[in-house]
Amino acid sequence: MKLPRRHFLHLTAGAAVVPIATRAASALDYPTRPVHLLVGFPAGSGPDIRRRRRDNVAKKKSPAPRA
Repeated sequence: MKLPRRHFLHLTAGAAVVPIATRAASALDYPTRPVHLLVGFPAGSGPDIRRRRRDNVAKKKSPAPRA
């Protein structure tokens, strides 16, 4: 299979951009702003209680502020 020059140049340019793009897209260790969890159910319902329990566990494990 013969590779046209233009196609080869597009592939090499794309391969050169990948390491730069991945470095720029790296995430922080934890959120810097408060995390807001929204539940679309009334207070005291099953999903709300489960969310509150999970939030209490997450507060112990993560240094991120929670609202």
